[in-house]
Amino acid sequence: MISTTLRLTGIPRTTTKRELSKAAGVSTDCISLASTDSSANSVSTATITFGTKRAADKFKSAQRIKPAKCLGKRPNIDTDFMGLTVLSTSGDQDEVE
Repeated sequence: MISTTLRLTGIPRTTTKRELSKAAGVSTDCISLASTDSSANSVSTATITFGTKRAADKFKSAQRIKPAKCLGKRPNIDTDFMGLTVLSTSGDQDEVE
């Protein structure tokens, strides 16, 4: 069996790892979650790793029909990324030299 990771964007900032875990049927250890920026109206991005491709496909299909409440109205779910997802941004005051 090959595990599959989905990336979800546009998730309400108030969503927790526990809520995502319940909606996806996976352990919270299989979820990464972070807000996209520090503003009050920002959204979150998550990655969820499923044990099988079939489980990931089942979750993805179910969310297209009726998204789980914790995912908001229209989450974007994809698998077409290279395994690297920026899950947070630095504050405006941070500087890199």
